[in-house]
Amino acid sequence: MARPEIARVIIFAKDMGKMESFYRDVIGLSRVTTPDDSRDFVSFDAGAVRLSLHRIPEEYASDSEIADPPVPRKNTPIKIVFLADDVTRTRSELESRGASLGAVRQFGALHLCDGTDPEGNVFQLSNR
Repeated sequence: MARPEIARVIIFAKDMGKMESFYRDVIGLSRVTTPDDSRDFVSFDAGAVRLSLHRIPEEYASDSEIADPPVPRKNTPIKIVFLADDVTRTRSELESRGASLGAVRQFGALHLCDGTDPEGNVFQLSNR
């Protein structure tokens, strides 16, 4: 049997406009056209995989509280990691575009820091 490969990661979003703007303008991902495109579904080129945003259906959206500023969803057992050769420099660049990021942590040669998107989803910058 062939080993499955990750083709896409989907983040469910309550506010598609804010989320699309964040991943495009702050993180710097490029939109890509896919057969699934709609006002409820957009995709970005994130290197080896596509990162897609899918609008939370209205019947579930009312149960999703999004604080302003967003509260990190630390109880969610998934974190998207973006590769950054220089985590400190990338952190500064993203913060200048409006990202909310924590301190850079170093574990020997490993450098990383966590951030949150506009809906509180935690992501990480890592040099490996």
